[in-house]
Amino acid sequence: MPLHICFFGALRIEDGGGHEVKLPTRRAYLILAYLWLKRDRTHKRDYLASLFWPDQQDETRARNSLRQEIHTIKSILETYQPGGEPVIIASAESAQFNSNCDVWIDADQFENAITASKHERGQVAIDALEHALALYTGELLQGCYEDWAIDEQKRLRELRFKALKSLVLLHGHLKQYEKAIEYAREILDKQPHNEELLRQMLYLHYANDEQSEALKCYAQHAPDADDKLSTQPHHDTQELVE
Repeated sequence: MPLHICFFGALRIEDGGGHEVKLPTRRAYLILAYLWLKRDRTHKRDYLASLFWPDQQDETRARNSLRQEIHTIKSILETYQPGGEPVIIASAESAQFNSNCDVWIDADQFENAITASKHERGQVAIDALEHALALYTGELLQGCYEDWAIDEQKRLRELRFKALKSLVLLHGHLKQYEKAIEYAREILDKQPHNEELLRQMLYLHYANDEQSEALKCYAQHAPDADDKLSTQPHHDTQELVE
């Protein structure tokens, strides 16, 4: 079985049997993550050295430190891939993540599941989206606040929210109202000013014969919409609770 590299939540690498494969430093994990994020290109070692050792004024020392880290990453990972494609392709001047290596990566699987759901309907689409959400165990590169990671963190976070919204619609369409409400509530917890979703939540509660829950939901979230928009909640929202 291939190596598993998990970039969601805490950075983690596992062998085919589920045992953790440890890299010696957090910087080693981040170098691996950076090369994966930017896998569409090769990276000059001089640039990588300046990126990961910004306070090291001696460029030679920075390059030596990078060389040691890349050598260590390759040596450890290749121990678990005898005869296979290396995870990192490295030369004297550059390094690149090998897109052809046989490695399972949670973030790639997450996007694959999202893409697969778009070609399906009903329960099959739901299963694909719920599989994707199960893979998203936390923020991409959790605890990493480097500029090079921020855009991808935001993109995948938004992709997750779109998946949640799709699940609300799909479960609602199949009259699986409790599941639809569960996902809608998760979005509202993060986006309490989303009045369109609030209306959808109220419809779901009414469809599920939960009038009292609908009123509680309105009382909890409508004031937030009022504060955010500096207006009364939309008349469509008000009509649902009158």
